[in-house]
Amino acid sequence: MWGEWLLIECVREEPTVMAIGRKPARLQPLQRALRGPALRVARRLTAQVRTGGHAWEETSRERGEHVIAEPIRNVAGQIHGVRIWTGALDTPVPAAPRSAAFDWNLKAATVLLTEESYDMHAAAPEHRRPEITRMQAMRWLVHAADEGTAVALAAESDETTVHYDTWQIMRDDGIHRDIHFAARGAIVGGQRFIHGLMLDVSPGRDLPAPPPALTFDRAVMEAELSMPGLFHALVDLRTLTPHRWLGAAMPGIAWELGDDPDRVPALHPDDIPAARALARGVLGGPVAGRLRLRNTQGGWTLVHVEAKRVLLTRDSDSVAALVSVSHTTTPRQGLLPLVSEDTASS
Repeated sequence: MWGEWLLIECVREEPTVMAIGRKPARLQPLQRALRGPALRVARRLTAQVRTGGHAWEETSRERGEHVIAEPIRNVAGQIHGVRIWTGALDTPVPAAPRSAAFDWNLKAATVLLTEESYDMHAAAPEHRRPEITRMQAMRWLVHAADEGTAVALAAESDETTVHYDTWQIMRDDGIHRDIHFAARGAIVGGQRFIHGLMLDVSPGRDLPAPPPALTFDRAVMEAELSMPGLFHALVDLRTLTPHRWLGAAMPGIAWELGDDPDRVPALHPDDIPAARALARGVLGGPVAGRLRLRNTQGGWTLVHVEAKRVLLTRDSDSVAALVSVSHTTTPRQGLLPLVSEDTASS
């Protein structure tokens, strides 16, 4: 690790190595990933930052060594990780690969992001909020080889959950980058959360990552989702909350959190009972119907929906719904609301 930035994950009591430089290390315990002086420095500086709560820097002319340790905090100020650099006294300190903490509130279907998180996504200042919907967070995703597992974990995580993967995102400036992340499940105040870290593993700072290979399955999916006038979402059948848009978002429908409580994403309250019944029905085959969704003007828009059951993993119980949404003008009750769990349970 001499001359490279080391990323330590410390969501739980025992710290692990998440990456050395830009190379993921699969959350290995410090003693398995590091040896000798590197292990001693990592242990000492991680403990120093976690105990003191602030960055630490020191130099030693006797050892000819310069060390830096920086905390990576979540929105609540908790330290999810520590960046460590060790090098020679006369060596310029390289910029650390971008990294940031995040939290998913699974009950509310929201994501809490820090300024470092938004920096990684090149988000404009006016688009930065401490808490956003799950759909807003997933809008950056371009490709994930095992997205189904991650989506399933967002619905089923508990204190035993540990997951890591590398996804390709498209930043708000249009540049594609590969982002490695690690996540752990937790219970906070009786609510299920996912705590994690993410790291930009693409070379440089702003170089585009190479596009993923186009597989047959992906080509079929893109063709199916490309019909004009149809918009598609992946929806949690238990909570009736959306995981993400697949492709473009439906214009005029509220799916982002804002300052106006009358314009938050929601299903019309009168449609919730029918939606619950039809969500159970989709387990037996494709279903269709109509419902009213909150629009960006604060009113309600009637839409037609068609839904199919999809497997997220090889576990037959790990399922979601692929929902196709289009405009309609005929009033009738329908299926699969885009609402929070709290609203759905009311």
